[in-house]
Amino acid sequence: MLKIICSFVVALLVIVLIYVLYVVISYNRIPDGQVLQPAGEPSAKCAELDRTYTIVTQNCGLGAYSPDFTFFMDGGKESWAESKESVVANIDMAAKKVLSVEPDFVLFQEIDTHSTRSYHIDQREQMSTHFLGYEQVFAVNFHSPFLMYPLTQPHGASNSGLLTFSKTYVTSALRRSLTISTGFSKFLDLDRCYSVSCIPTEDGKELVLYNVHTSAYGGSDEIRTSQITQLTQDMLEEYHKGNYCVCGGDFNHDFTAIPPLFLAVRKWENSAGLSLSR
Repeated sequence: MLKIICSFVVALLVIVLIYVLYVVISYNRIPDGQVLQPAGEPSAKCAELDRTYTIVTQNCGLGAYSPDFTFFMDGGKESWAESKESVVANIDMAAKKVLSVEPDFVLFQEIDTHSTRSYHIDQREQMSTHFLGYEQVFAVNFHSPFLMYPLTQPHGASNSGLLTFSKTYVTSALRRSLTISTGFSKFLDLDRCYSVSCIPTEDGKELVLYNVHTSAYGGSDEIRTSQITQLTQDMLEEYHKGNYCVCGGDFNHDFTAIPPLFLAVRKWENSAGLSLSR
């Protein structure tokens, strides 16, 4: 009996070791400065100066967040969406809600393309069926190997990103990698970034749209401050070129609740000569 127990323990340790090696070896970060390829047929060639535009941002929550959904990493119970049908319904609902305000530009976060948690539904493709007449830019900001936690319903493998829609032609787009934790928590914070979409304006400048989703579970205040500082410095460079900058997304935290983050935003305002109320 002792031999059997010892053999079982050894076998279990070997399995755990193999799995840990699989996760570590599978880990990789997308290189900073990746060029993104816009796709689609927008309805306008450039942004006009004497026109009011509507820009909307929304975190689609991987299509899982029905009213009764509670995510396990937020102290809830579920690690997957309720069903394949609920994912389709939630994404359709999000698209229709956003379209109801007739937006010119849309910034979506947590759009899964091939994830266990959302039944491998390509939400980018699903969203595209709603946003005809828009050009789109997609940047991967979360890709992970198969995660075995929680044991009752393993979160599985994930591939998710930031999806930007524009009714106006996007001349160029870029993916900028954000600072993340270098410790074990990096395996929970794959692969934070923001996308930069450049749209021509009729005065020869550019409207630069930033779509961002900063760290939550794997980040410290120091990491978040570094991320916001990088983002605001990038925006400031574009602003000093004479371009128009708009940033939207899921920042995961209230700037005013974390002094370093609030200071980073204020530094940007002061450098740009602006006073932002929100």
